[in-house]
Amino acid sequence: MKYNKIIAAIPFALALMSQPAQAEFPDRDVTMLIGYAAGGSTDIMARAMAPFIEKYLGGKATVVVKNVPGAGGQVAITQLAQADPDGYTIGNLNLPGTVARTYDRKAAYTIDSFTYLANIVDDTNIVVAKKGVYSSLKQVLDKAKKDPGGVTYGISGLGGDDHLAGLQLARAAGVTFTFIPFNSTAPCRAAVMGGHVDVAGINISEIHGYDNDLLVLGIMGEARSDLAPGRPTAREQGYDVEMSGTRGFVGPKGLPDAIRDKYIAAIKATYDDPAFQEIAKKQGLVLRILPGEKYKAFVKKQSDFIGEVWRTDPWKK
Repeated sequence: MKYNKIIAAIPFALALMSQPAQAEFPDRDVTMLIGYAAGGSTDIMARAMAPFIEKYLGGKATVVVKNVPGAGGQVAITQLAQADPDGYTIGNLNLPGTVARTYDRKAAYTIDSFTYLANIVDDTNIVVAKKGVYSSLKQVLDKAKKDPGGVTYGISGLGGDDHLAGLQLARAAGVTFTFIPFNSTAPCRAAVMGGHVDVAGINISEIHGYDNDLLVLGIMGEARSDLAPGRPTAREQGYDVEMSGTRGFVGPKGLPDAIRDKYIAAIKATYDDPAFQEIAKKQGLVLRILPGEKYKAFVKKQSDFIGEVWRTDPWKK
């Protein structure tokens, strides 16, 4: 009887032995979706990070950056939200723009469509003017009070961080600006340098190389910055405004915990790597890591704020 049981068990044992062992993640290439064109600030950040993430993930993967521009990042982030949650597709999440799209147009994703890995860049917004035109934020706001709508304020697109920062400033000061949208930072910056708009809202990294042409009137962050030596924050000048353009990485909703944790560890290791820190410094990247749940909470807070702005000051009709 015992002999018969052993014989009966042999086929089952052989079947188990014939099954391949499950490969450890990652065992093939990872696609990193970037919702903007090659050469832009988001693309540059992603390509700087990709080899480090690849290194710290280990395994057999190559992290392949794939640019899928369109609709202000909406095309790529939609693809990401709809990807299989197997860890082989991740992508960038740019705030506030990606979240603003869920309010100002029909979007096939929400902030709950993703597994949050980590934020990496926190590029504070600033208000700049052509040197010699204004010397302080107060001068601009005094003019705006005397002439409602008379101050032109350049931004790189409606519903982005530049625009939301300007709306915050207008609220805090009790004024109205005339916002002039451009399709990117470069023409917006050129417009203020050429005197075609009074001021412009850009990110602090984007002042790099233009220090002789532009004056930072206000930094919309918690503290002053080494990228604009000696220039005050908006809060120092009496205006409670805080906004930045952040860039991080997410996966589709439902990413297994083990894979999520592996990505978070790899991004943390990248952040701490002196070689990456040096690259970031040369590129003018303003780094701030927010891993996992902290990143998710940050996105939720921004979404709530954007929704409140949309209800009271919608930028599209």
